[in-house]
Amino acid sequence: MELPKKLDTNNKVMITVAPVGSYPTKKDNPNLPITPEKIAIKVYRAYNAGASVVHLHARNLETYEPTADPAIYRAIVEAVRERCPEIIIQLSTGTGAAKLGLSPEERIEHWVRREGLVPEPLSYSLVLGVIGGIPATVKNLINMVDALPEHCIWQVIAMGRFQIPLGTVGVIMGGGIRVGFEDNIYLSRGILAKSNAELVEKAVRIIREVGREVASARDTRQTLQI
Repeated sequence: MELPKKLDTNNKVMITVAPVGSYPTKKDNPNLPITPEKIAIKVYRAYNAGASVVHLHARNLETYEPTADPAIYRAIVEAVRERCPEIIIQLSTGTGAAKLGLSPEERIEHWVRREGLVPEPLSYSLVLGVIGGIPATVKNLINMVDALPEHCIWQVIAMGRFQIPLGTVGVIMGGGIRVGFEDNIYLSRGILAKSNAELVEKAVRIIREVGREVASARDTRQTLQI
């Protein structure tokens, strides 16, 4: 299979939904799902709206604090698979790495030191707008894309109010987009999103307005060769 080119706008757009995250709270948005069953329901609705990948975090069911408890993750995965067997599940490793005190460099050391461990096409997430990270600007996004290898898959993950604007730029350039409460809890200025599915629906409208197509879960599996 021919490897995808990073600026190929003929490729269908992969939408990832990140429905929980580590930072948003029920106080921030009462629609935030916490329990495995509620997360599964929200993922199913996001999948029906157009998401082909789900990025999952887990919360302690009593304190609502982020957790790396394997039992809770297992319960979430099982609930999601039962309701939505086609969606591609991506589990966060951030909470566990943070609890172990690993630096970003230590988290990826075993990947970058073992050439060929991860088969092509490589997939990149370009994260902008995190406090202390890369500022969420179009110029920075363009520079990040320019630094990627010619043949790869990539998506934009932009925080807060930058989620949709920079996600749109990424779509226009040939990338994918991630939406969801992990990164942004608002549908538009001052209006809380009622669900993650609403944010996926907004991404779908934008993708179609700029002349691209939305990737199904099957399309995404073919692109990622999984």
